[in-house]
Amino acid sequence: MRVFFSGSTTVEQSIDMLNKFIDDCTQYIDSMDKVPSSINEYSKFVNPMQSLYWKFTSDYGLRLMKMNISWAKDCIKQIKNMK
Repeated sequence: MRVFFSGSTTVEQSIDMLNKFIDDCTQYIDSMDKVPSSINEYSKFVNPMQSLYWKFTSDYGLRLMKMNISWAKDCIKQIKNMK
């Protein structure tokens, strides 16, 4: 919703908001560094299918954050091109 209504803010405010979003996504990615090793460690105690789905979920989160960063960078580029 913030992005939807950002057209009524200044360009600088919009870019700051998108950069904050990029920072948040980057922090999330950084916090996921230990997830693969945790999945491998705990997979010893569960059905292999269960740990496979843990990997799917982790991979989805990582890909989503990377897509979010790419999208936000593209938005910033388009905003700057409008100046």
